[in-house]
Amino acid sequence: MADFAALTIQLGVQRQIQDTNYLQVGSGVKPRPAATNMEIFANGGTIILSDNTTVLANKNITAQAGTSALDFSLGTGIFSTSTGTNTINGAMVFAANKGITVTAGTSAFDFSGGTGIFKTSTGAVTIGNGVTTMSGVTTFTAAGTALTVNNNALISGNMIISGNLTVSGTTTTTHSETVTIDDNNLYLNSNYTTAAAQTGGLTINYLPTATATTVNAAYVAGVAAVSNPTVGTVGAATFAAGDFIQFGGAIPSTNNTGLYEVLSHAANVLTVRGIGTTACVEDFTQNQFVAGASDGANITKVTVSVIRAGTDGIWETGAGAVTPVVFTDLANATGSVTLNSAYQTGNTITTTVGFGNVTITGTEDFVLAGTVDAAWTTTGGFTATALTGAVNLTTTSTLTMLGGAGATFGDDTGTLNFNGSGFLTTTGLAVISLISSGVLTLTGGGASSLTTTAGALTITSFAAATWKTSGGLLTVEGAAGIQLNGGAATSFMTIGVTANQLQVQAGRTLSTTGSGNINLPNNGSALFQIEGVGVSANVTAANLGTLTAGPASNADALHTHTTVTASNLGVPGTSGEAIAAGAPVLFDNAAGVPRVFNADANGAGELVNVMGVNLTAVGAAALAVTMIVAGRVAVPDAQFDALPAVGDVGKVVYLSENVGLLTLTAPTTTGSTVCRVGWVSQGGTGAVTIVVGIGTPTIL
Repeated sequence: MADFAALTIQLGVQRQIQDTNYLQVGSGVKPRPAATNMEIFANGGTIILSDNTTVLANKNITAQAGTSALDFSLGTGIFSTSTGTNTINGAMVFAANKGITVTAGTSAFDFSGGTGIFKTSTGAVTIGNGVTTMSGVTTFTAAGTALTVNNNALISGNMIISGNLTVSGTTTTTHSETVTIDDNNLYLNSNYTTAAAQTGGLTINYLPTATATTVNAAYVAGVAAVSNPTVGTVGAATFAAGDFIQFGGAIPSTNNTGLYEVLSHAANVLTVRGIGTTACVEDFTQNQFVAGASDGANITKVTVSVIRAGTDGIWETGAGAVTPVVFTDLANATGSVTLNSAYQTGNTITTTVGFGNVTITGTEDFVLAGTVDAAWTTTGGFTATALTGAVNLTTTSTLTMLGGAGATFGDDTGTLNFNGSGFLTTTGLAVISLISSGVLTLTGGGASSLTTTAGALTITSFAAATWKTSGGLLTVEGAAGIQLNGGAATSFMTIGVTANQLQVQAGRTLSTTGSGNINLPNNGSALFQIEGVGVSANVTAANLGTLTAGPASNADALHTHTTVTASNLGVPGTSGEAIAAGAPVLFDNAAGVPRVFNADANGAGELVNVMGVNLTAVGAAALAVTMIVAGRVAVPDAQFDALPAVGDVGKVVYLSENVGLLTLTAPTTTGSTVCRVGWVSQGGTGAVTIVVGIGTPTIL
């Protein structure tokens, strides 16, 4: 284009084509006449705008009908307006693998003004990480699944589901305070198909306790056959094994709301039963944690009430705060109410006129078990007639039978047996009569007593009467005494037979009244005993008289003296201080009381006046001691200033100037006392003995 001369455009403004490939103009190019279109034609090529292109206010770039398009695919800039709003009046199509990207900030796609549908060719819409807020009514329409949420969804407002709601997960948690269901039947355990009976019902937390703590560490899921679920807690050892606990309350658990059983709570680690090595005891508690970080949830020990269908199909109830829960049937297999359920509803069964008597019949026994009492407080009677079996009244405590006027126990043909480990007691009876047409036998299986609290006890039999025990003692005891008579004056009362004894117990006296005598046999075939040992034939009345005749007694006539020798002569006393065995000692005054003290050759006062040798060591004052004043005694090595050798036998033993010691060297210090204690009778280490012989003290 350099060959062309200057190009003059009308309106008096000359413009030149100065560049080889470009048309240079001043302010712009516009068509003439006005209001007509200006066409820039590239002749099959591309019109390229090398610099910014500005569309004036209220002006547009319009694409004509057809497949015209503005293609920005090769650019990376931003398509924007002064207000930030872009209006697209027609459909917008994104090519394959292309999309709209929103940068950081509060950018949004606002479809609130339209009524169309946001859809894809498959009907699936994926929303990535982050919060998606829908403030108006949102309709999801697709041939298959309308909305799939692959992560957690939080709906702050109400949600209305016009169709069916299917929950495929294992846990459904609701914090609703009010739950209403139009259906008049609930079908539980609908997925259970095993041909084995299983319990199922409703569990209610009716009484939370004050035992509680809070989660403060991660939840760890249980591993089958390896470890049970655990979670860290603020409290240590708050719960005990078997406690029912719930995760929830003011601060609910994120993923582990529900009821669990405690396996252990050691320190701050709470372990629950379930998946792992220890299974749940109950089938209505949860057995696994969803692993995750601490959520600060409240953990509370709770008391639950359960109503369920048992494995026999009968409704049963149970309650408790620990495992195992004991269940009681509400009715029997025929649908009748049990006595136990009637008792729990109201513990009195009241009969009414017209309904007849309460009758228990059949082939089974009527049994009262446990610690319950059977009490008849009615003013009517208790009648048992036409009984063909035995009537047994057995108790390990007291059995009381009270009868009014004309009361009869037993008859002439049957047997009335009183058996028990307690007592047969009558209260308020003035007279008790035991009348038998034949032999009356009172037999005690162990130690037995027939006792009066006042007056004499008289038992009379017109025929043979026997009191006996098959084992143990027969005790006859009267507060005013017991009298056993043999009958006529010439008859005798026989006590026992061969090898039997009449014993007077310890602390008791066998005595006579009036001119009666006690005859103690003592001959070759019959000897009386002392402490179970028979006396010799020398124990006679004459010899006892010789010993007990007072001033006239002559004990020498009944024994022979033998020669008696004594090795030591000891004097008893009480220590005034700690004294070693073999120490030289003396009696001295201690606050007006004579006490034994250690002697000392240069001691003060009477301490120099040795009187003997202490026999046994004592560690303190006020203890009994024996002072050997004559004889031969062993003396420990430590009681000598210098130990006597084997060759020192016969040497004099003196009182030492060291308190409580002996010496073979007489003291020489002026003012000390020289006093012989005895002589060495044997020397050598651990073998020293002396013959005690106290000499006269001499003061130097």
